[in-house]
Amino acid sequence: ASDINEHREILPETVTLALDKSTWQLRLLEIHHNPEQQLGEITKSLSRSKGELTFDWDEQIWQIIDAA
Repeated sequence: ASDINEHREILPETVTLALDKSTWQLRLLEIHHNPEQQLGEITKSLSRSKGELTFDWDEQIWQIIDAA
């Protein structure tokens, strides 16, 4: 993902890239030359942060009701 504020709020640093063309090219070449390792590392990073990305609206509503 591009390294913008919105992505930095929800994604681990290891899966964001600077907005310049050369950074993207290098990263894509790394993935192309060793896809299993590179994509495995990305998957691990995302699965570690998955809990932070999950939002349960029902649970949030019940917490607000219980707090009232």
